[in-house]
Amino acid sequence: MAEQVEKFSRIRRKALQLKRVSAAAAVAYEAASEGMLRSVDRKLIEREDLNRLIGSNPIAFMRANHRNHSVFMANVFRYSCYGLFAQVLVWVYRAYRYHGFAGEYFPIELAAWREAVTECLPPPLAAEIDAVYAWMMDRHEELLQLAAPAALEEERQDTDGDDCEGLVQKLLEGNYSAAVEMMRPQLRDVDALAAFYQETLQPALREVGNRWERGLISAADEHLATAVAERMLATAYVAMTDKLPATTHGSVVIATAPGESHGVGGRMVADLLELKGWDVHFLGVDLPVEDVAALAAKLRPNFVGVSLVMPYNLMTTERLIAAVRAACPESPPRILLGSSVLGWDQGLWRQIGADAFAPDLQTALAVADGWR
Repeated sequence: MAEQVEKFSRIRRKALQLKRVSAAAAVAYEAASEGMLRSVDRKLIEREDLNRLIGSNPIAFMRANHRNHSVFMANVFRYSCYGLFAQVLVWVYRAYRYHGFAGEYFPIELAAWREAVTECLPPPLAAEIDAVYAWMMDRHEELLQLAAPAALEEERQDTDGDDCEGLVQKLLEGNYSAAVEMMRPQLRDVDALAAFYQETLQPALREVGNRWERGLISAADEHLATAVAERMLATAYVAMTDKLPATTHGSVVIATAPGESHGVGGRMVADLLELKGWDVHFLGVDLPVEDVAALAAKLRPNFVGVSLVMPYNLMTTERLIAAVRAACPESPPRILLGSSVLGWDQGLWRQIGADAFAPDLQTALAVADGWR
């Protein structure tokens, strides 16, 4: 385990030494992204060995990876978030290797991106971007080692005995009744429920995601587990309605970043804030920026909480925050940005424009308490 940690730390240190690309290069990359994406898709699809490279996966799966890559790299170049970049790079290698992609796929794909960058960007700007792609290709063997099954199983030894293991099994079985029984003793008060969410339910959901990453469960299994978790949240809220205090702290809007499909974390925060005396308006997932901003202008909340899960949604989150503030020019609400991924790059939340950052549920509740 220690050896794997050191290997990743070495990659991260090298990533943090990468030179920041100019604003002009970052803008050019984003502007040319659709053309580059078509070029990369075409080059890979035309290969005679494509089936070997992507395993049994459909071409649509590969194309989705290319699109996510394009959007994520545009974010990396805009914010120079090379710590986050290193973390996601390792995750991508692991996830796609476990889903059957050949090791050779990655340098072939990266070479296609380098060609597309050269084709679509002016030479001086292309050179800045290409230096980052060249760095990725140079790290290929190190990344393959971190993605090896033996390395991942070594890491799993530290988590197999976690208390959340029983809940993981119940979520994957779709056993809602048994999952609720595990939660029921914590329905005595808000703090106990918040502790259960952070210490048991959230780790269980992360483990479900890890198992999808390792190819141990299907997307349907993961969706079933999430659906059970959402039913648990609804049950907990209803069970504690007799404990709802009078609204004394003001109003809050809780939204997800545009493009997000993960709303469980935001729902947890919204429910717990309401149980602590806030007037909460939870908007669910993936609303247009303009709609969130218009609602903020209408409600004039004390603060807006934004949940960010996927690391390629940084720029859309920044646009959301700016739109909310512009919609309330006389008294803009404070912005609390909740995200586990932003902790990989210190200060990134400030670049996006938030007033505070919460890497976990308890921190979000503490920040809200300080804003009463």
